[in-house]
Amino acid sequence: LDVTRMALTIEFLERYIGNLDSKSFCLIGDGYGRFGSILKSIFPNCKIIYINLGRTLLFDYVYTSKVFPNRNHLVIRTQNELSKDFSYIEAERYREIKIEAEIFINIASMQEMNMSTIKDYFSLIKSQSHPIYFYCANRISKKLPDGSVINFNEYPWEGMKVIVDELCPWHQKFPSIK
Repeated sequence: LDVTRMALTIEFLERYIGNLDSKSFCLIGDGYGRFGSILKSIFPNCKIIYINLGRTLLFDYVYTSKVFPNRNHLVIRTQNELSKDFSYIEAERYREIKIEAEIFINIASMQEMNMSTIKDYFSLIKSQSHPIYFYCANRISKKLPDGSVINFNEYPWEGMKVIVDELCPWHQKFPSIK
């Protein structure tokens, strides 16, 4: 089901943006490197930048490097050149590194962050020196373990041009044991 949703997301992005083959993507919280691997399989000239929590970033790296053993993979820990293929940046360090991308993607991981962290990511996205696209698919509202509630509509959207503002049809249904 996740891979189907990812394929539908890629089709959506291609419909709204156009050819994605030479684009640079920054994936915030990909999880296991699946979305980035699918993108690179379809668009071999695109550049993928993963930002993820340190321990989870290891999965992005391991799985993506298994799918693309002959591509360039760089774990970026300080400010230096990003890879032409795959760059891996720990969420704990991304503020220290100049990240340039044309398309930012966050699917179902901002809902796990507090509002301060969400604002930091929006600052990164808004700091780009060129026009960007931001695909953001998260819950409308979620109560975090500390009791705070994160609301999608309270993300710092000011100054961003919204192309589509609707519930994502392929994220509305999912299998459940219930």
